Amino acid sequence: HPEFGFIPPDQFIPLAEQSGLITQLTLWVLETAVRQCRKWMDGGLELSIAVNLSTWDLREEMLPDTIATLLECYNVPPHLLRVELTESTMMTDIDHAVAVLHRLAEQGVKVSVDDFGTGYSSLAYLKRLPISELKIDRSFVQHITEVETDATIVRSTVMMAHGLGLEVVAEGVED
Repeated sequence: HPEFGFIPPDQFIPLAEQSGLITQLTLWVLETAVRQCRKWMDGGLELSIAVNLSTWDLREEMLPDTIATLLECYNVPPHLLRVELTESTMMTDIDHAVAVLHRLAEQGVKVSVDDFGTGYSSLAYLKRLPISELKIDRSFVQHITEVETDATIVRSTVMMAHGLGLEVVAEGVED
């Protein structure tokens, strides 16, 4: 922002949701991300890109169709797009979230659970959702070498995820 500088998502996303602008914001982010993927591909790089989705985004019936149209328009393979959701985002309306995410996965879009371990969900949803990746929250990763309980949680989560055939990402690795 020209006056306030960098504004973190946790400050502007709730405002976008409250004002009803979140869908337009998400569509802009999705198109920008897919366009960037195309530029990378044109430069000889096949890199994936991730976009966070909110509770409101999952309520949009046309979201999978919109994403399919963007991928087709920019000629980007679906596997290069990853949508990320937090546990709490999915738990708001789990049945609808499952339906939308299955449609996206059927198109080849990857689905990731962001900030895993911080939500109030049941592990049972891991069986229902077409996820391909768990991102372990930084609160467990940052002090993994000093706090044994964090190390145990991370180790157990990695074992569980691998047992389910999921990729694992550790957030907050900075040292």
